[in-house]
Amino acid sequence: MKAKSQALKCALLIILLLLAVLPAGCGGATKGAAGPAGDKGAGAAPADEGGSGAVEDPAVRKLETPEHKEAATEAIRYAEDANTGSKFEVREIRVVDGWAMVALEETGVPLEEAVGFPVYLQRLDEKGWEVEGCGTGVTSETLPGAPKGIFK
Repeated sequence: MKAKSQALKCALLIILLLLAVLPAGCGGATKGAAGPAGDKGAGAAPADEGGSGAVEDPAVRKLETPEHKEAATEAIRYAEDANTGSKFEVREIRVVDGWAMVALEETGVPLEEAVGFPVYLQRLDEKGWEVEGCGTGVTSETLPGAPKGIFK
C-alpha cells in the first residue's frame, strides 16, 4: 500500500510539473533537452534480455557497478510507468548503505518542457530495489532510516 501511495504522489507531482511547463513550450521550440556530456545514443534503446520488457537507458549502460545500474533501471522503470509515453535518463545517482537516490530527467522534449526529479529507493536483499519516494519534497524526515548521504 505504501508503494502505491508513493507512486500516486509521484505521478501527481509529475503531472503538476508538466502542466506548469507545457504552456511555456507551445511556441514551437525545437531545441531538445540538454543531455549529459557524451553520446546519449540514437533512437530507442533495446529491450532487456530478461523478458521484462524494460527499456534500458543508454546512460544506465555507462554506470560502473551492478548496484548503481540496478537502482537506475528500477528508477527509470518507475518513472516511465507513472508517465506513460515519457522517457527518462539518469542525471545523477548516489548509493549509500542499501539506499539510492537517482535523479532523472525527461528526454525527447524541448528543454523548457523537460521534467526532472529524484527517485529514492531501498535495496531489498536479493529481490532488487523498491521505490520509497520521489520528488523534491522527499527528505530524511519523510524517509526515516535512509542515510543522510543520499540527500546531499
